Amino acid sequence: MIRLAVLLGLCVADPSLACEPPLNKADAIDNRIRVGPQCEYDNAAPDDNYLQVNGKPVVDIGGGKIGQRQSSSDSCFFAQQMMFVDCSTAELIVIDGINEDSGIAGMGAQSVTKLQRAGGGPIALGPKTTVAELARISDRHGFDYKLGADIYQRVEARNRVDPYCGCKLYYPGSAGAGR
Repeated sequence: MIRLAVLLGLCVADPSLACEPPLNKADAIDNRIRVGPQCEYDNAAPDDNYLQVNGKPVVDIGGGKIGQRQSSSDSCFFAQQMMFVDCSTAELIVIDGINEDSGIAGMGAQSVTKLQRAGGGPIALGPKTTVAELARISDRHGFDYKLGADIYQRVEARNRVDPYCGCKLYYPGSAGAGR
């Protein structure tokens, strides 16, 4: 009988309950960023919006270039970004993923899979890829992007992502490693 009442309660519950952002209490987000040996990280914060932000291990693309898939989420939205850094010039670009249907009403999702050529997109990363080239491709296809490391500087140091971590790992004598 209790199971039936619970099931009926779920059927009539307000659907927005499934996708409400968490409370932004400081004690709920007061965890220092954790960085692993391949520059993977969690508990970072991109700005003051209290999203959960994580980064996959950095990939050495070759030619002084690195890439990293980053993701941020709250209970109603999941977004991926592709970060590309030219360690020799310390230039970087962060390209937002493409909006996709999450299949859940009220929930948004952005994925970087379809940005890349392997996923049917226009971007192929290689040793000769440049930040300027990725910006042109993004402009041509309507992808949102940000240039430069300033986007990471707005966060207090304890939760700040080091976008040049991969440069220090793979290209220690580069301009990016010196940042």
